[in-house]
Amino acid sequence: MNGYWSGKKCGEMSRRAYLRDNKSMQVDDKFWVNLVSNPDSGHEEKLSGLLSINSALKDEVFFNNVGVYYEQIGEHARAKAFYLKSLSENVLNMQTWKNLLSLQHQMGNESELLNLTLFFLQSTSFLQVYFLLLTIILIKQYVRYKNESLSIKKIIQKMFPLYFILIILTFVNDGRYFYVINEKQSLHDGPSSIFQNDDEIKSGKMLLTSKKNNEFIKVIKLTSPGDNSWVRANGLIKL
Repeated sequence: MNGYWSGKKCGEMSRRAYLRDNKSMQVDDKFWVNLVSNPDSGHEEKLSGLLSINSALKDEVFFNNVGVYYEQIGEHARAKAFYLKSLSENVLNMQTWKNLLSLQHQMGNESELLNLTLFFLQSTSFLQVYFLLLTIILIKQYVRYKNESLSIKKIIQKMFPLYFILIILTFVNDGRYFYVINEKQSLHDGPSSIFQNDDEIKSGKMLLTSKKNNEFIKVIKLTSPGDNSWVRANGLIKL
């Protein structure tokens, strides 16, 4: 896949040697190789370069590459966010999965299985597959209707719940309710600094959120429905 690579840390090997020798790279794009060969200089210029070539790459490839760059300069929360963005575009991208799982291991984040599952259920990749399956089902129902073995009423009864789920998932996808914590911050019991409590949330933690109030966003904890936790919006990376 043109423009696709996945740089990872490699012990005592230099980044340049690793990028040259790693056969899983799949490309020899000089821009991307040079980008992580010298990650400690010119961050702003390099990021401007990334944005300028976005249109030349598939979204899943671009997001993965930006994630690798952020991982190389030590910004792991941002790297995780971009790996998730890449997988949202193509949940079957195995190279990005390797990057994400390796990063998760380094960061030592606790299990996020529930939030990850919900994130992928509303992802662009899943919505495309779901819509395709609905189309196939609808065509089959129409064939049965033409053969007079199924009424319009029964077709509507069968298809309405499936399309309702599609509408809900699309709404969540458009609203972008998932975030990654950029830097460790304190939790609050309400949307104000005066409600700060002693609990903290780690950098890189994935969150499902709901409403925003002033500079704060409410966190949805599916395992603790009655929990009333808020975080500062300016410390979040939107997925």
